Amino acid sequence: MVGRSGGFVRKLLFLLSGPLVWFIYFGVIYGAVGFGGALGHAPAGIRFFTWGATLAASAALIAIFRHARARRASAKDGPRAIHEIAASLAALSLFAVLVEALALLIVPL
Repeated sequence: MVGRSGGFVRKLLFLLSGPLVWFIYFGVIYGAVGFGGALGHAPAGIRFFTWGATLAASAALIAIFRHARARRASAKDGPRAIHEIAASLAALSLFAVLVEALALLIVPL
């Protein structure tokens, strides 16, 4: 059942790469805020770390989005919907990351 373009697991991971990045980002920032505060780290250091994680996650999601759009445009045969769904999920995950970054601005540490 494995074709020339890759197996089921590879396509599934490509399809879910955006939400996976968002899930890891979500765990990292809330873990850093929760454990950083409990362990007595300075709020400025926690805020710097979370903004760095926000930039890294945003860059990864933009790269996934651009890669999916480029693969969709270059797909000659086979389903193009996988690439379109992956790009849409990456864009939705980027929106979620930016909304959580807004929460980092509003909520004091």
